[in-house]
Amino acid sequence: MADTDPESKTEEPTGKRVEQARSQGDVPKTMDLPQWATLSAVSGVVLQMGGWLTRNLVPASGAVGLLVIGAGVLLWERRRR
Repeated sequence: MADTDPESKTEEPTGKRVEQARSQGDVPKTMDLPQWATLSAVSGVVLQMGGWLTRNLVPASGAVGLLVIGAGVLLWERRRR
């Protein structure tokens, strides 16, 4: 039985084997590339839209935060009674 451990192979694959592997879709892939692409895209959007985000979303999130805190205080007061 042939040993299939890649570290035990002593010779480079032939051109025919490499072409055969490529035609079957067996090519090396990096798992980090999609994550880096997503991170770059999101960073680009934040950089381009940063001013708009801080002017419009931060005050809205602050108002929502105040509503949540206010609701929590009301619930706390009702429990105390």
